[in-house]
Amino acid sequence: MAKDKTISIIIAIFLSFFTFIYTWNTDKAKFWWCLALEVLLFWTFVVPVGIWIYTLYITCSRDSNWYKKCK
Repeated sequence: MAKDKTISIIIAIFLSFFTFIYTWNTDKAKFWWCLALEVLLFWTFVVPVGIWIYTLYITCSRDSNWYKKCK
């Protein structure tokens, strides 16, 4: 199934780091690191917002062709 950048951005906006599941083969480590930080530091405001911004940045900075190559 081909991946799409638009879908990934929508997932990043609404579900934050769960967008890394969409590109699991290349983003396993990012997902687990973000999940661990979120669980350990969920009570702070800075970490969840920082993870959300990081996820949006990574997703938006990737080229559309990168998603087509991703399986």
